[in-house]
Amino acid sequence: MRKLLKTSLSTASTGSDPEEETDTVLSLQKAKDGNVILYCYILSDRTSSLSMFKFNIVAWNVHGIRSQTKRVKIMDYVSKLKADILLLQETHLLQSEEKCLSDSNYSIIFSSCYNSRQRGVSILVHKRIPFTLNSTVTDSEGRYIIIQATIFNKLYSIVNLYAPNNEDPAFFHTVFSHLADLSANSTTIIGGDFNIVLNPSVDRSNSPIHVKQSQSVKVIHDYMKDFGLDDVWRLKNPTKRDYTFFSEVHKTFSRLDFFLLNNSIAHKVTTKIHPIIISDHTPISLSLAIKKNPS
Repeated sequence: MRKLLKTSLSTASTGSDPEEETDTVLSLQKAKDGNVILYCYILSDRTSSLSMFKFNIVAWNVHGIRSQTKRVKIMDYVSKLKADILLLQETHLLQSEEKCLSDSNYSIIFSSCYNSRQRGVSILVHKRIPFTLNSTVTDSEGRYIIIQATIFNKLYSIVNLYAPNNEDPAFFHTVFSHLADLSANSTTIIGGDFNIVLNPSVDRSNSPIHVKQSQSVKVIHDYMKDFGLDDVWRLKNPTKRDYTFFSEVHKTFSRLDFFLLNNSIAHKVTTKIHPIIISDHTPISLSLAIKKNPS
């Protein structure tokens, strides 16, 4: 079978800004004449009049954001990551303090609060993206928020979660049950601190080779299969060891923070684990190639 190569280049390829960060995304598609076409998208961080845009989501367990000094440092670092949507866990904010997260870039905020010392999750939306909210599901225990929204004329169901750090399969049943009511015609993105590793042999630094699978992990894997979801970082790094959290008590590294999303769009995604800074968890990011002006 003959293979053709086509390239679709954004403004990043024009040379107008040589220091602008780009990503290359490859996509194989079968044409009507039977040829297999390899599309190569060079994606820019900058919006353009062309069809492809790199849409960034950052998830970060910040371990408290009440301090103004710490909050400024966090938001400054997030701006360097060019987050279009920011998923924060362990904000430790009261509901009355939610507005402290608002600034000139992030004015759309969704929060689930618990108390000033525990839990709390927030979703922040950058003003540069076209965003229309359809619905929200908010947990009264400060553990998760689910929003369904239209972004660039496409429907997304986005989950920000901070899971319990004990065996609690019921928590994941609850989250996915809510999601089932929303996700039928939308792209699903779940991000945050799962407080669990999906594959102990590679996701924890000192785990024995053979570990009995916990009930929570089994539940997550079952729902991943039912919803057609992938742990996208592990999908792209099948044997690599990298971690998002260090436990001082156990002296171990673990990958507790990750994204799950539809396996049908995994080829359009890049994902990174960033260095540990400010918090005891690393920020993680997901960049999705989407059509800015779908026909």
